[in-house]
Amino acid sequence: MELGRELVRYMKLHKRLFGDYDGFLMARPNARVRRAIRGTISDFLRRNKMPLIETAVIYGLYTGGGYGQPHKVSSIYGLMWITPKVCRYLLDDTVPVFTFFDTGLISLFETLIRRFAIDVKLNVDIRRIRRDDSKSFGNIQIEFSNRNNPMSTMVKEYDFLIISPAMRYLLDIIDVSPIEKKIFRRQLTDTFFMSTLVDSPFGVRSAYPFDVHRKRLIRYDFEPYVGIDVFSVSKNYSGESYKLGLTPGGKDGRRIQSTVYYQVGRDDPRIQEVGRYAEEKLHKHLREKHRIPYSLIARFITPYFTRFSVPDMDKGIIWDVFDLQGHRKTWYIGGSVTFDTAGAVIEYNEKILRNYRLPPKRFEFDYTL
Repeated sequence: MELGRELVRYMKLHKRLFGDYDGFLMARPNARVRRAIRGTISDFLRRNKMPLIETAVIYGLYTGGGYGQPHKVSSIYGLMWITPKVCRYLLDDTVPVFTFFDTGLISLFETLIRRFAIDVKLNVDIRRIRRDDSKSFGNIQIEFSNRNNPMSTMVKEYDFLIISPAMRYLLDIIDVSPIEKKIFRRQLTDTFFMSTLVDSPFGVRSAYPFDVHRKRLIRYDFEPYVGIDVFSVSKNYSGESYKLGLTPGGKDGRRIQSTVYYQVGRDDPRIQEVGRYAEEKLHKHLREKHRIPYSLIARFITPYFTRFSVPDMDKGIIWDVFDLQGHRKTWYIGGSVTFDTAGAVIEYNEKILRNYRLPPKRFEFDYTL
């Protein structure tokens, strides 16, 4: 009940600060609003006496998803993620806040490829990206390894470039302009995110298809803090029937549960000794929780999540990136901005399309390097 009242107050405050808007990113706030939203997520919620949103919503949905601890992340990220629409979902426990594609996002990607006849090349080793500002067409040159002869490279020309990874990690291969370098070198990542797919018999289950350990989130020591039975979440299975194993574990009807476990830490698990340490943390959790055979199927490791610092966000750098869209015939999306769901990425991209114009030749930037 108390959380519900906080969410209602939050919705009213959010609307008072930003009004109604379309797309993931609200309009650039004025000086009065910037003062009201300055600092971290924790700063903002504590100033407005909303402690339950921090503990129940931020930690549960966002820190748990790898988006950092609220006392280190800019309040602007939290305000972009938690909109009045999300609050309404949280207040209505019959509607899931997030949903999953039954067959994964890859099915959506493959559908787009077929429908629009897109020529997609995966797993390409890109060596260099050059942009020729003197040409109207074919001004983007991408040099990549020749699969038939790894010692040689090939070059293809394109008319426009859209960058979805974090631009920070591409500065060495793209002919960055001074303004791009000034903005995107400021992106930071101070944690590593590891997700592991585990198959196991049903065994002893709770009433819900997810297993959350919030206290582990604070330590950032690769302790598994959440496990999600993705198929059951996508089907909204829960309650006594799920607990007793009466719901299927997948489309094949086998009594096998496929769970994704998430771990986060400050060191890179791609380093052998760090990886062994993180894996033993997972094995320990699985042995204690399941006490039944299990198999590690796949693992994904990434530095996550790339973001801008609190002072830079207070100055409006996220809107500077939006104003830069189209610079040198380039859009910056996905990891070059920020996102919390596939839907948010799409909303931001739609906003770019609606507002698209070439940025000014001279771009003012007042950050101290």
